Amino acid sequence: MANFGRVKTWGSEVLQPSDLNAEFDNIINNITSGGVDADNIDLTDVYAWSGAHTHTSTLTVGVDDAGHDVKFFGATTGKSWLWDESADTEIVTGNSTISGTLGVTGVLTATAQSVHTGGIQSGGNVVSDTDSTDDLGTTSVRWANLFVDSIGDSGQGLAVDSSSVRMANIPSITVCAANGGVANVTGDGTAYTVVFGTEIIDQGADFSSTTFTAPVAGQYAVSGQVLVDGIGSSHTFASLQIVTSNRTYYQQFNPYGYESGTATPIPFSVITDMDASDTLHLSLVVSGGTKTISINNTSSTNVRTYLSVQMIA
Repeated sequence: MANFGRVKTWGSEVLQPSDLNAEFDNIINNITSGGVDADNIDLTDVYAWSGAHTHTSTLTVGVDDAGHDVKFFGATTGKSWLWDESADTEIVTGNSTISGTLGVTGVLTATAQSVHTGGIQSGGNVVSDTDSTDDLGTTSVRWANLFVDSIGDSGQGLAVDSSSVRMANIPSITVCAANGGVANVTGDGTAYTVVFGTEIIDQGADFSSTTFTAPVAGQYAVSGQVLVDGIGSSHTFASLQIVTSNRTYYQQFNPYGYESGTATPIPFSVITDMDASDTLHLSLVVSGGTKTISINNTSSTNVRTYLSVQMIA
């Protein structure tokens, strides 16, 4: 430790040059010979530095388990950075700018709005606090898109409180047969694949002419109607089939139950499972007679033969 004790206590003696030299030598030796530069200085009082000071080694305040407050003031009234030793807490009153990576191993608690202009990337869960009253976005500042694999948990529901919810990327089609329909497609046992010439809705461009192709795996609601015309007294069997890659759904009926020459509607609906790239189409078979069965449709505004498919889960 540097020793700045006096060399001589002055009384009524006459000051000699040698005495001055001894005093200055004592100061110089303490500064340059392992004193101030290489040793520590204990400051037990309050000191104020008005100039700039540079520390080229570690600056330690206090010891483990017995620290001290450290506070830096800004140029604006009320702005500061404080290490509060009693609370073991860093307190920033003002703004903080981090240009690198901020690593947080504990819990990061924000009591006010947090603004992220570069996005948020999470390797774990992003959770609300225990009262479950927090929102994503506000009524005036909304999220543009939310991309997730799933929402909710076992026993949990997704509650939507809104006047309208639009799911623009859910696979959804509604198509109808060509204007005027198609004549003489079956009746002699021919399996006719129903052609839908007009697309009313094709949200994901998943339909083409006769076939819907599932873009993703899921459960799909299928419904519609085929209006057949030209049933004769000789026809003995009729079947409308919803044909998917996984299975075929049959709707069979006896033509005897319908008046000869009368247009007959065949409605259908089912919820079916489809894998990605699975296909779906309708097939109509009428047998026992001649090929006089037609598909009836007036127009895309007066729809009588149509197919709707929508992913629901």
